[in-house]
Amino acid sequence: MRFFWPNILWLCLPVWLCLPLIWIGMEKKAEKQLTRFASAPLLAQILRGGSPQRLAGRRRTRFILGLLALFCTIVAVARPQLGVREEAIPTEGLDMVFLLDVSNSMLTEDIVPTRLKKAKHLIRNFIDRLSGDRAGIVAFAGSAYPAVPLTTDYEFLKQTLDVLDETSVANQGTDLSKGLEVAHDLLMRGGLSEDDDASHQQSETTGSRIVIIVSDGESHEGEEAKLADKLKERGIRVFSIGVGSIKGAPIPLRDSSGYSRGFKKDSSGNIVLTKLETANLAAIASKTGGKYYAASSNEGEVEEILGQLNSMERTQGGGRRVIVYDEIFQYPLALGLFFLLIMLLLREAFPVISDEDSENDGAPKPNTDAAAPVAIAVLLACGALSDARASSINEYSSTKKGVESYEDKDFASAIQHFGKAQASDPESATHHMNLGDAFLKAGSVDSAMSEFNSVLKSKNATDAGKGAYNLGKTFEEAKDFEKAIRSYQAGLERLAADPKSDAEVEARIKRALEQAVQKKQQQQQQQQQQQQGQNQNQGQGKDDQKDKQNQKYDIPKRKPEFKAEKLTEGDAKRLMKQLQEQEKKSQQRVMRAKTGKPKDDKITKDW
Repeated sequence: MRFFWPNILWLCLPVWLCLPLIWIGMEKKAEKQLTRFASAPLLAQILRGGSPQRLAGRRRTRFILGLLALFCTIVAVARPQLGVREEAIPTEGLDMVFLLDVSNSMLTEDIVPTRLKKAKHLIRNFIDRLSGDRAGIVAFAGSAYPAVPLTTDYEFLKQTLDVLDETSVANQGTDLSKGLEVAHDLLMRGGLSEDDDASHQQSETTGSRIVIIVSDGESHEGEEAKLADKLKERGIRVFSIGVGSIKGAPIPLRDSSGYSRGFKKDSSGNIVLTKLETANLAAIASKTGGKYYAASSNEGEVEEILGQLNSMERTQGGGRRVIVYDEIFQYPLALGLFFLLIMLLLREAFPVISDEDSENDGAPKPNTDAAAPVAIAVLLACGALSDARASSINEYSSTKKGVESYEDKDFASAIQHFGKAQASDPESATHHMNLGDAFLKAGSVDSAMSEFNSVLKSKNATDAGKGAYNLGKTFEEAKDFEKAIRSYQAGLERLAADPKSDAEVEARIKRALEQAVQKKQQQQQQQQQQQQGQNQNQGQGKDDQKDKQNQKYDIPKRKPEFKAEKLTEGDAKRLMKQLQEQEKKSQQRVMRAKTGKPKDDKITKDW
């Protein structure tokens, strides 16, 4: 069971805390009123049975009934929900993917401040103007990955966009075809996981699908034409925005403090000059029914593209599956009204003794006043027993023993007990989570990942989100930040499919995803620094080895003096001729080095 508004249950806390004070105040007030009304001997004659204590007991019963009525009303307002079913909600709108180029060429400063920052500002401008349409982000360079799946959480889109840079993709270079392929797969899945076949089929009939490329147009592979045909067949339109200048500019190299360290050079040692390539972007957009735009200072292209998107038909498809909980607030509300009715019917004052009662022979009468609360309690207990679902004693006992062993750090016993509890209810996400935590503490990382992955596949979106969170944290401990990011994204996809999922779990996953992306970037920077350090050490080692060889063979630092007096005229002529031939050969080697082709014509371009 869950509550739609669980925070309302906190209203019960002040009621229970103030209960003793309220009861004491009411009793003192009642005693004062009785004292003012009549003396003790007179009360004994007026009250039935002659006992003020019985009157206090009746007041106590009314107070408890009123308190129970208030408690049931608060529970009803919190909207308890029990029972789960899946429903298909029709969807209407656009699905769009922003394809962001994060290659090194986007660091060029021919557009203020840089091409990459301008591209990110354009996408942010798009996101600020969206309403109801789902959007995602794919970052690409030499490879590509979905940074954000399709979602309507625009704040999360902008937060992720802010942390994307040239270090977000490990393989540098520019391969636009890979970015288009990832965007295609993301749109065809409807933003859901690859394992969800039903969702994959539904995405074929959903609303219009759009890809917006923001890039400088450079691509070193040239496979975009095939992907453009594939996108056209699936009805995916591509709009492209070119960022950069046609004249071009070098790629600056800066250190961590932002100071310039020169410019990017190719394998031949020449400074790389990168410029805007409009032909490739325009061809892809034209082939798929879209249009190419050049980035402008006022970003008017955003308005033009949105104008075309607004004119597109937002088709209504088969819908997306959501989990719906059955409302059961009627039961606590009815129970509260029942308590309130009994309280109103139960009179606080006792009836005055009549003449017939005074003539009675004094035989004892049944205490109906005391029996009423007991009867109500018995009825409530029977109703609770009939409605409540009986839980397995073995399951409860095994779970309790597992928790005790876990707290005692006896993880082997905890695994054994949690396993027994799981055998009683194999579908329970709680048992999988407990078993996964125990495996993780015991050092069985693979087994823990298997349990958390089972929770990720749970029908309950909130449980699936918790499983994705634990699975991602497990991958982070293993320093596999790429898989951790994928786990967090899978959890967000499941939570996005359920509008009534736990918002706190979603917020925790988003924070973890941002931290994982940052850790991945730091890991890549450390690897690059280590690689540079190894290269420097190798170069230094070669220099040291060369110095040792020079010392070994005792190469003189000064050339021996030329003693001309020992040479004859013929020897001098022969020496001059040899020097001329050596000079000629040296010049030939220099010319061959300048004009000759390298053995491997393929040059790796990492920009």
